[in-house]
Amino acid sequence: MKKLLLAALLTTLFTAPAHAGFDEGMAAYQKNNFPLALKEFTPLAEQGHAKAQISLALMYSRGQGVPKDESIAADWLRKAAEQGDSTAQLLLGMKYTTGNGVIRDATQGTKWYLKAAEQGVANAQLQLAFIYFDLGTPQDDTQAANWFHKAAEQGNPTAQSMLGLIYGQGRGVTENTVIAYALLNLNAANIDSRDTRLRNLIEENMTPKQIEAAKLLTTELAKPNNLNKAIEAYLKNPA
Repeated sequence: MKKLLLAALLTTLFTAPAHAGFDEGMAAYQKNNFPLALKEFTPLAEQGHAKAQISLALMYSRGQGVPKDESIAADWLRKAAEQGDSTAQLLLGMKYTTGNGVIRDATQGTKWYLKAAEQGVANAQLQLAFIYFDLGTPQDDTQAANWFHKAAEQGNPTAQSMLGLIYGQGRGVTENTVIAYALLNLNAANIDSRDTRLRNLIEENMTPKQIEAAKLLTTELAKPNNLNKAIEAYLKNPA
């Protein structure tokens, strides 16, 4: 998860709108010229440039051109998050839930995940779903299902798998083996995968007609931005 988030963060920074100084900083960062990157990012960050603030947070978190300091990294993330930057909100949420550079605070973690999730960040939606699913106090299966749905719609494979699990268990949604099978089938790439094993267990209690319907539903779920529409359509006309 951390590697995926880092890749997403770097992609976000590299594709940020052009800004004098920031582009030079990113070019220097890509060449591992961290002193020059620091020189370019710092004045921009102090002026309130959110992407420069995130860039400094990354450098302090990794000890690139500066002593490694997760507390300073968190401070820069907070400045960007308070401006509404969804990437910073996600990363700040992670810091609060893990206690990395800040005092561990589940309430603060949930707060920042929610802000990022409401802006459509799939990883934030996923983290929020897990909090409601089995980490929160109290648990809220309906909210968990809601956020798993949103992240799954964006193609997040973990969210799709978890959505299959909750449809199989009837947690936060009405139990439906066809939908559960179809969701798990999306990521059942090999016979040893967890999704394949769960799908096969569900299949043992399905009729041939239901299995065929589930396979057809998998095709619909796999279409871009069609997952929730396909589920809704199936529920209106189930097998």
